[in-house]
Formats: sequence, structure tokens, C-alpha cells
Amino acid sequence: MVQILDIIHKSRKIAHNSMKNKRLNLARNYLFLTLGSTFIFACIYYCVQYINPHTKSIKSKTHAQETDIIEDDNTEEDGGKKHTNNKQSFNDNANQLSFFACLLFSLVTQTTVGFAWFVPTDNTTRIIVFFQLLSVLCITTYTML
Repeated sequence: MVQILDIIHKSRKIAHNSMKNKRLNLARNYLFLTLGSTFIFACIYYCVQYINPHTKSIKSKTHAQETDIIEDDNTEEDGGKKHTNNKQSFNDNANQLSFFACLLFSLVTQTTVGFAWFVPTDNTTRIIVFFQLLSVLCITTYTML
């Protein structure tokens, strides 16, 4: 009788550990799929803005815009005021978003937070956002089954 109870107790421990391992594996799968999808879509957003360079596919909506002018008390050689432009750290040389900005946009979209720091402005980018949101649903469904 004692041996039977011991076998039942050991089988419960094994079942408990296997359920814990299964949940841990599901969490790892979800994390890796989500981060991988975020990186892939960031690469897509970064490449899409070079398809038509005259159209800005994602518009940056930060408080300090590129057209903001800061006046400095230093005078130039001609006696006028010195004006400097406040450049965005999200834009690279060709007035396109940097890869970091595309990664941030992708992460905010993937987590469905939507801070509205960046807004898609053309149909191509909106379609990509649509597919990224579908991937969120697919990844969540896959890991829950």
C-alpha cells in the first residue's frame, strides 16, 4: 500500500513539473515570436520608406519639430542673431526615419500600445501595420493552443 501511495505521489510531481515546463516553453515561444516579428516588421518599415523617397511613409509626431528655431545670444560675423535648427534624433541624413525609430514604431505597434509618436501616412505602410496586427493575433493564438 505504501508503495502505491509513493508511486501516486511521484507521478503527481512529474505531472506538476511537466505542466510548469510546458508553461515556461509557451512563454518563451511567445516572447521569441513577438520579438522576432517586431524586428522583421522594423526591417520592412525601414525598407518601405526608400521605395518612394518623396513620400514619407511614417510621420514623426514629437514635440520638437525640425522647423523649431532656437535663438542664441551669440552673434555671427555680420552682427545678426545665430539660428540653429533642432534636429530630430529619429531622422537620419535623408530625412528618413532611422532604424531605431522604425524598431520603436514596430514595437509600439506589436504591443498594441499605440503612443502616436509615429503615424503611418501612406497606404503601403498602413497595409504593413494591418499585417503586423494580424501577426499579433496569430502569435497569441498559436501560443495559447
